[in-house]
Amino acid sequence: MHSQAAPTLTLTPSAGLSARSLLHAEILSTHCAPWSKLSPKILRLITPPPRTASWRWAERKRKLPEGTAEAGRWRQTRAPYFIPISEAAQDPDTREITVICGAQMSKTEYLFNEAFSRFDEGPRQPTLLLVPTRDLAKRIADRIDASIRLIPSLWELTEKGRRASLRQRLIGGVRFAVTYAGSKSELASDPYAVVLADEIDKYLEDVDGEGDAVTLARGRTKTFRRWLLVRTTTPTIEGTSPGEKAFQEGTMEIYRWQCPSCSEWFNPEPHLVRWKGVDLGFYCPACAHRFSDSDAVRCRHAGRFHPHALTDSGEYVPRETPDLPSRRHRSFWVSGANTWALTLTELCERLRAAYQSGDPERIQAELNTTWGAWWKTSGERPDWEAVRERAGSYKRGEIPEHCRGLTMGVDVQQDRLEWIVMGFGPNFRKWVIDWGTLWGDPRQGDVWTELGAMQGKRYRNLAVTRCFIDSGYNPG
Repeated sequence: MHSQAAPTLTLTPSAGLSARSLLHAEILSTHCAPWSKLSPKILRLITPPPRTASWRWAERKRKLPEGTAEAGRWRQTRAPYFIPISEAAQDPDTREITVICGAQMSKTEYLFNEAFSRFDEGPRQPTLLLVPTRDLAKRIADRIDASIRLIPSLWELTEKGRRASLRQRLIGGVRFAVTYAGSKSELASDPYAVVLADEIDKYLEDVDGEGDAVTLARGRTKTFRRWLLVRTTTPTIEGTSPGEKAFQEGTMEIYRWQCPSCSEWFNPEPHLVRWKGVDLGFYCPACAHRFSDSDAVRCRHAGRFHPHALTDSGEYVPRETPDLPSRRHRSFWVSGANTWALTLTELCERLRAAYQSGDPERIQAELNTTWGAWWKTSGERPDWEAVRERAGSYKRGEIPEHCRGLTMGVDVQQDRLEWIVMGFGPNFRKWVIDWGTLWGDPRQGDVWTELGAMQGKRYRNLAVTRCFIDSGYNPG
């Protein structure tokens, strides 16, 4: 009879575990009984300490640079809803996190904290931060550099000199890169264990025919056993928003308030703002209590995430218990009613002013950016069966058999260019070939450079021969 060898224990250095402890543990693993038979004292010695949640690390070490809205020490009380989100990122069973909320609600700063805390305390892993535009990548890299300089322990670990650059740096010998989400070459280069994707609703839907940027970036995590993908976004249009799709694929946890009058829990959504026939205000859906600004402040700090289910009619309804169906993909939505930048009264006044203006774009901007809510399109829509009957069999980016020429149309908006490529053939036939959004300030050059690159793209044997640009928008 052959004796069975004891299992081999393979260890790697980690934060809080000395080289001597590692050596002792290796000896123990060779000569002791199987792992399950080791004493609790030895197990405590060789088990790496749990990683600190990023919000706790930030409260100890993070400082915001001069020139930011809240320069000085980090205060998590400004955005308490990120506490359970950052705790979720430490869960070994969680691989993906999706965060939906309004603009200026600390989404990007949360991503910074997630990256900085891991590089500062370890274990360090290659990390990629994705942003929508080249111009933003430069500005984000500058912000990261300014922030790291205010954290002595992190700045000491950061490599300086010729190998260092703003958009790709080594911290403790491990890569931290900031990349434009439309760059196929950068997305397909190095492997990453942590991918932080900021404002995903503003990404190109297709990167040079390879798929969307988040999918490409997630492909870079395949070589790591433990990886993490975090998406954040400000909502856009309901039904077409990549963030909405990701939110619905996860746990659909919504940050809820409890009414101080009737104790009912509810989702603080913009439709609860009323002004017709009543005093302008935010009203409880159960008892019609009109919230004061102080009510809102208390609710913002006492709010709770609760998982929801999606009905056939597209409504989010709370699950009977807070138990999660799965922890692999945690998804969160935080209403703009929780912003620290505006009082509840100011939020209500802005929303009323937008609706009273009658301008759909202003209303959409208020719902998307301030309230963190999806914009629901309205108006007459063709019968879906009639549309399906007229649909062709070609795929996006393909050229139908009788297509003879291509043109591009561009709609200029305040913060983006919306473009579409149309194909034309005999007997006035036409096809939609490709479309997309280029995010950026039309008064700057970067977005027009990207448009020029799109205009030069070839579709099979055809190129765009004419480009028509709407001149109706006046940024002045």
